[in-house]
Order: sequence, then C-alpha cells, then structure tokens
Amino acid sequence: MLARTYEGLIGPSRSQFAQHLFGNPRLVIPFDFPCGIEALEKTIGRRVGLTADDLIRHHTMYPIAAFLMSAERAERVKVAMRGSRAVAMNLIKWQREPARDGPRHLNFCAKCRAGDLRRVGHTWWRRAHQVPGVVCCPYHAEPLEVSQFVPGQFWKFDYPVADDAVGIRRTLFPDGIDVTYARDVQWMLRNQPRPIDADRLRMLYHEQLDRGGLLRSGQLRRTEFLHRFFAQRSEHEWAQRHLLFDPDDASAWPAQTVKNKANHRSYRMHLLVMRFLDLSVQDVHARSDAINISVCVPRQSAGWLRALLQKRWFDPAWTMDAIKSELGIGTVRLLSLATEAGLPIPRLPNTRRARTFRVIRTRYRGMIRSGRSRVPPAQWSAAVRWLARNDRIWLRRHHKTPRPPRPDQVNWLERQEECIKKLPHLASRIRAARPFRRVCTTSFIALLPFGSSMGNSVREKMPRLVQEMKRQAETTEEFTLRRIKVIRQLHRDLPPHWVRERAAVDRRCRSPAILRAMGYVLVGTRWQCPGGAEHPLHGLSVATGRGSGSGALGRAAG
Repeated sequence: MLARTYEGLIGPSRSQFAQHLFGNPRLVIPFDFPCGIEALEKTIGRRVGLTADDLIRHHTMYPIAAFLMSAERAERVKVAMRGSRAVAMNLIKWQREPARDGPRHLNFCAKCRAGDLRRVGHTWWRRAHQVPGVVCCPYHAEPLEVSQFVPGQFWKFDYPVADDAVGIRRTLFPDGIDVTYARDVQWMLRNQPRPIDADRLRMLYHEQLDRGGLLRSGQLRRTEFLHRFFAQRSEHEWAQRHLLFDPDDASAWPAQTVKNKANHRSYRMHLLVMRFLDLSVQDVHARSDAINISVCVPRQSAGWLRALLQKRWFDPAWTMDAIKSELGIGTVRLLSLATEAGLPIPRLPNTRRARTFRVIRTRYRGMIRSGRSRVPPAQWSAAVRWLARNDRIWLRRHHKTPRPPRPDQVNWLERQEECIKKLPHLASRIRAARPFRRVCTTSFIALLPFGSSMGNSVREKMPRLVQEMKRQAETTEEFTLRRIKVIRQLHRDLPPHWVRERAAVDRRCRSPAILRAMGYVLVGTRWQCPGGAEHPLHGLSVATGRGSGSGALGRAAG
C-alpha cells in the first residue's frame, strides 16, 4: 500500500512523503513492525476503511511476534507501533541473525503471482512468504522465488512494488516439516491467536513428553529426546535451515525450548517442537485453557517450597526422587533449598540421627557465638565448614566472614593479547587430542588460563579474543574430514563403510567432499563403494536434493 502510494506521487522525496503520511519527516519505518500506525490511519487507512487495529493485525508481523509474549508485553508492542517513534523493535526479537543467515530478500510464489495477475491484473507481497524459516507457499507447497529486493536499505527498496519483482533463485526444496510449518504460520496470521502463557505451554509440553516416554521422575531425558528430534532431518538439512545442533549436547536448542527456561525462544523453534510432539497451534490454544495453572510449581515462592521440603525431608517414606517430583525441581535446586533451610545433608531417616544432628548444631553454634579468639583454629574451621553446609542462614546472620583484600586490577587488553598468542598452540593440542575434539570456542576456553569459569564475561572483556577464536574454529565439514584422514592413516586397509562408522558420519550425509575422503568412488553419476556392491551407498545419487541438474553433478565430480 505504501509502495503504490509513493509510486503514484511524482516528485516528493522520502522525507516529504513521511511528513505527509506520518507527520514526521525523520520517522524510521521498519518493514516488519512499522510505527506511526495511528497517523497512517488518518491519512490512508480511513479512506480504504481500515482502522489502526486492522493495519496492525492484517498488514504487519505482529500476530506472529506476539505468539509467545505475555499479554502485557504484547500490549506494549502494540502501543509502540501506534506511536510516532520507532521503539517497537526494541521490544521485539525477530529471531534472525543477518551475519549468519545472510541478507534477507523478499519472497513470492510464482503460482500465487500468476493467479493474482489473471484475476485482478496486479499482485502484492504476502506476509506468510516473508516469515523467517518459511521456504514454501502454504497454499501450493511449492518452493518460494527469491526476489532482488532487500528491505532496510533506501526507500524504493524498503517498500518495493511486488509487480517489479524478478526471481533470482529458488528457496530450498520443502519437505513435510517445511510445508506444515508454513501452514501453521498462515493459520496464525489468519486467526490472530492470543499470547500463550509460558507456564501453560511448558506443562503441555511435559504432558506430551510423558506420553512419549521422554520423562523420567518428572525430568526430561535429554539425550534420547535430542536424538529423536535430530533424526527428523539429516545434518545437512538442519544446517541448510540454520537450525543445526549437536544431539549429544544437553544444552542444545530443542531441549532449551522444551524446558522453556528463556522466553526469548523463537516461535520458529516452538512450532518445530510442537510438530515433533504431535501438537498444532490450534491444539495448544484449545488444550491450554483446560490446564490447571495452580499446580504449576515454578510459580510457587521459595518459602512455600522450603516449608514443604522441611515437611518431607525427615519422612523415610519419601525418597529423593519422590520429593523432586512433587516439588517439580531438580537435584541442584533441591539441595540448595535444603542447605538454605538448614536441613542435614545427607538426610536423617531416623530419630537418633536427627537428635545427633541437633546436638552437633548446638555445639558448633556455641563455638561461633563465643568468638574466634576463644576457640582453637582447627575447631573453628570445622565449625564454620559444617554450619556452612548444614546451617547456612544462621551462619550468615551470626558470623561475618572478612572480605579478602581486593587484588590489583587486571589489565584485560594485555591478557587478551597473551591469550591470542596461545591460540595456535592450543589449536594444535586440540587437534592432537584423543578421542577427537573439535576446535571451537568452548574447547579454547577450556584450555586458556582462566578456564571456563569466566563464562559470558569473556565476550565482554576480551571481544577480540572471541573473534580470533571464532576465526580459527573448525566447521563441521572440516572436523569430519580431519577425523576421516586420521582414521585412514591409522588403518589403511579399512573399507569406506567402516571408515564411515568409525568417523561417526551420518548415513544420510551427501557431501561429495566427505564421501570422496572416505574412499567412495564416483562412477558416472553414482557413488560406488569399492569391494561392496551391496552396501547401502552403492548406486546412491550424487545430488544433495531433488531437482539437481547437470551443474550439481559436475560440481560433485570435481
């Protein structure tokens, strides 16, 4: 609508156009979440019969972005989009990384476009085609055409006319998951689903996981869940969609999305998890109302958890797993609450041990009250250690631990340069490690002098070191090729399919470089396993997907 209005006005500049429509010549109008909607309603909306709510619901990406927001946050975003300042983007994370995903082009469907031109004589951009992660049309299940337009540059390319779009390439060929994902997005845009409460969504996930046998004592069986989730696609297909993860890593994004520890997980990840658990967006909204949110343990206060824990702690009929299941917490949280409440660790299952515990606690408390100068150093240290483990709250109130002297300030620039010089040597150590270790940021941090205790502060205090670690890191293909090379050097007589198993290469891997490194031979347009005509890879097509032409065969042949 804005593009056709601007095209019809001959002469005005961008600032004049913004002044005319929004009353602000310097207004920045993002493509997905435009602001100044109320001003636009007065200038254009009323003439075509659209209110501000209609513009937000039917012409922006707000319905999808609000999918996993709380009701209060969603209302704040809507108020920001109505106003005259570009603050809406500060409240929304659109779940794209331009540095990783590349420039974002506008997409269109060739069949939709042909139908529009045949019916009404012109075409338009469809929101469902522009959502990140959508690679096919929800109506025709055909790959989308990628146009030459990239939003976010200057005015004509910020709001281009769809009739001028030319397909420069096609998106990935969709599989069943891609088609379902596109149709879920289309349903969300049509039906305007209300924001889903995070606690209800988490409980609904746990119900489905329990039915699938992926929960044990209320805890997620992460390894089994991640391997099942990863098996839906090959490693190459996950990487093509920028969703690759390590199924042996307990902190991979599917497990974090199911646990829902961070509400910033994108709708794209949640939709994929829902489909894996045999859920749809419609099912989630229909079943979430029936969930009793009062039993959602994370909403209970720490005092309530501590009181219930004290009630169950000395009862021999309650096991540790039963207590964790009732409270809905893990082992670390359980022991932390027990320590704060002054409960003995390990538990005291009978009256005699409980009486002994109280006697020891009284004696050590008396030592702390009497003062350090009146107690031998060995007994004082033993009392402090025991109370710190079993009666921490009382110890904090009655014993002030002297703060250690503040060390000299660290020169982070100097330390950064020292660590950068060590990176080549550390990379060679990592490559020589057995079993195989991948050269990545995590492996570098584990070997640097400060260790892994620095955590995220490394990125804040030594940003150039992080950049250098990323530059020297290995890609997945490089790591796989290195493993294959070492295995073939150690065992020169191994056939290719044995090399494949020892190098832990996925059987659905279609990378020509990896297949050739393992010893497979390209005969014509087919890969052949020497000495094993009946092997699964005998007669496998070279192409990495459907519709590969002679160009792909030529590249695979070298």
